Amino acid sequence: SRQECVWSIKLFLHQEGAANFSCQVCGDIPRKEFAYTCDQELIFCEYCIDMKLRQNMDVQHKKRMPMVVQNMINDLKVKCVNFSQCKFRGTIRSLLEHEKSCKTKGGGKNNKNGKAKECPLQRIGCTEFTPGTYLDTHYHDNQQQHLDHVLTYVDQKLFAMQQQHHEQMTTVVTQIQDLQNENMQLQQQVRQLSMAKDNLTQEMKKILARLQEQHVRNGKTYKIIVD
Repeated sequence: SRQECVWSIKLFLHQEGAANFSCQVCGDIPRKEFAYTCDQELIFCEYCIDMKLRQNMDVQHKKRMPMVVQNMINDLKVKCVNFSQCKFRGTIRSLLEHEKSCKTKGGGKNNKNGKAKECPLQRIGCTEFTPGTYLDTHYHDNQQQHLDHVLTYVDQKLFAMQQQHHEQMTTVVTQIQDLQNENMQLQQQVRQLSMAKDNLTQEMKKILARLQEQHVRNGKTYKIIVD
């Protein structure tokens, strides 16, 4: 893979100077065993120059990078690939030795070689990780991709929450409308019952009046109580 062919440009303490030795395609610094130049003496990592050759682009031939240039690269100042935990600062040449004994190896999800088996962001869409590479290098080489994955994941979560909220609100609104309709029906029934009661009361009063009138004529007085 490309990541196995290069040192990330972000490992170098003086990136502007290191850029003079960077691959013409990916912009990172070719490792010694993967460092090549073309017929125009431009620098490439093996991954990128092979890609150009396969595509029949502007590169016709490849050859090993001259030893003198490789030595200049090996003398560039870098930090450890695990720089978030390791304070090592030195040359590429000394970094190769340092990697064998780096105390940050094996931590967390890293294996015995201090390299990760998978990217923690894989579950939200990261497909750029190559098993066996360092997470620090992977993170710094794929910052934009990781940001895109995180933003996409957040957008999807927000959309799902909005959809769920919309469905819940629709259900609540429907229930409120049903309750309002039921309330209106109950109010109408109450009005009808009230009117029926008023009518019945009027009828009872008329009956009472007739009874009282009849009993007065008969010389008797009765008191009828209507609740």
